[in-house]
Amino acid sequence: MTTFDILQQTFDYVGIIAQAVNSPTGQTQPWWTPLVLPIIFVGVIYFVIIRPQSLQRKELEKIVEETKIGDKVETTGGIVGIITNVRDKTFIVKTADQTKFELLKGHVTRVIRDSKETREVKEVAVSKV
Repeated sequence: MTTFDILQQTFDYVGIIAQAVNSPTGQTQPWWTPLVLPIIFVGVIYFVIIRPQSLQRKELEKIVEETKIGDKVETTGGIVGIITNVRDKTFIVKTADQTKFELLKGHVTRVIRDSKETREVKEVAVSKV
């Protein structure tokens, strides 16, 4: 399908909507009638996509702020390690082969907290935008 075909279909749909606004009796609908459908679409997009991502991001930020030395973290790159030092914007993470690296807090996707009584796993899926 070419760009011309897509534009032609779009104009056809606009013509159909314009005919729907004007009734066969010659009476016109209120000016706001064509705006109802786009407003509904925006509302659905907000409640299905934007709001859940915002809630996930806030939850992850809260979990990362509560992270302490000894917690196991997974990075966006898939590296798993144990936090050995906490700084303002970064963590020092030690991997299995005793390698240490500095990790920005924003690149943590999962925090695993191990304790003697319970094992608590905090997971937040990070979607790629």
